Amino acid sequence: MLVLNRNMGRLSQMFLAYSLQQRYFNFSQQERSKLPPSNLPKNIITSIRFLLLLLPLCIWTNFVKAATNCSQVTEIPKIECEALIALYNSTNGPGWKNKAGWNTNNTPCSWYGISCVDGYVYSIRLIGNYLSGLIPPELGNLSNLQWLWLYYNKLSGPIPPELGNLDNLRSLELNNNQLSGPIPPELSNLDNLQSLSLNYNPLSGTIPSELSNLSNLQGLYLYSNQLSGPIPPELGNLSNLQWLLLYDNKLSGPIPPELGNLDNLRSLELSNNQLSGPIPPELSNLSKLQHLWLSENQLIGLIPSELSNLSNLQQLWLHKNQLCGNIPLSLMNLNNLSYSGLVLRNNALNIDNLDPALGAFLYSHGVILEPQNPAPAVCPALLATLAYFEAMPVSTGIRLNWQTLVEADNAGFVIWRGQPTGSQCSSYPADYHEIVQIGFEISQGNGFSGTTYFHQDNTVEPETTYCYLLEDIDFEANGTFHWDSIASVTTP
Repeated sequence: MLVLNRNMGRLSQMFLAYSLQQRYFNFSQQERSKLPPSNLPKNIITSIRFLLLLLPLCIWTNFVKAATNCSQVTEIPKIECEALIALYNSTNGPGWKNKAGWNTNNTPCSWYGISCVDGYVYSIRLIGNYLSGLIPPELGNLSNLQWLWLYYNKLSGPIPPELGNLDNLRSLELNNNQLSGPIPPELSNLDNLQSLSLNYNPLSGTIPSELSNLSNLQGLYLYSNQLSGPIPPELGNLSNLQWLLLYDNKLSGPIPPELGNLDNLRSLELSNNQLSGPIPPELSNLSKLQHLWLSENQLIGLIPSELSNLSNLQQLWLHKNQLCGNIPLSLMNLNNLSYSGLVLRNNALNIDNLDPALGAFLYSHGVILEPQNPAPAVCPALLATLAYFEAMPVSTGIRLNWQTLVEADNAGFVIWRGQPTGSQCSSYPADYHEIVQIGFEISQGNGFSGTTYFHQDNTVEPETTYCYLLEDIDFEANGTFHWDSIASVTTP
């Protein structure tokens, strides 16, 4: 091999001599006897034969580079090198669109898509690079990683819980893949995370309430998955959140009023789910909101007039729900609505005898009101706003107490109790073994605020989980449920 690499001229002479000698060997014994004796020394002939054996190996080493040896890597820790190799092997690295440097040398910081800072892997950006297969759990060993961008690939399988070990991660972008299974609650350990993009995957299960621990999160993008269950009210604790995009899922239950605490929110997009109940007037506190998408759900009741406080709103999509009653005149205060930004069709709104000024406003914004569904006999609306609703075990049963902030035309509260089929309460009646009415509390007066109510349930069994629900009753016996305030308790 040294002769091949360092002295090609000498090797050429030797192959020429071998060619002559080979011709000699190809003659018959009788023909050889007529040839003059070879003047090549025997040791040269032996060397030529040996080189012929080495020739395929020499050619192969010229075209195939050595694989990465993480024990010899000095740029980053060995464990980080091994994590990168695990990513390459687990996601069909040889089939990547661009795999420059990967698993061919001992300088991983020079590989395509890899950036290093201060001797550690800082970012992985392999966007649309034909990655397929599983995300390896070894990526959780990249302790200084800040950017993990693997979107627009064909990654499949679950999101490894080990990614929750990436304490310094700022951006996790896994959208537009084929990832399945639940969102790991371990992702809530990413204290520095600012952006979480898991959209356009077939992820299932519920949204972990633990995500509310991501205090630095600015963007939560979970749309176009198969997520189900309620929107966790704890998400209202994400004080830095600017984009909450949950549309195109199977989310159910009420819109949590706690979302009105997201002071920095610019986009709240909840369309195309199975959300029910009224639109919380608390959403009017979102002074920076520009996009409010609530369309294609099962929302009921009036359009809150308080939404007119959203002075920066550009889009208000409420179509394809069961909203009823009059269109609030106060919506004319939404001066920043874009053309076609207000969509109200396919509800049960009263569009007869519109106020002329409101009609002109709607026309100027390209609002299409028809078709509308038949209006219900009574447009349901919450008659009381709750401050809290709690259930706690006592020696003789379960004690319930709740407090109202405001009451209007409220005759009282019907108290319902259900036993869930699973371990958690749900806003779906089908998720309960039974639902029974256990009592009624008369309202202590209209217009009162800060009124406290108590009720005791003495008909419970030990070691059983119960879910309690309040229903407002007006003076015509029409009821509206507080699905957003279910109280859960397990008896000792």
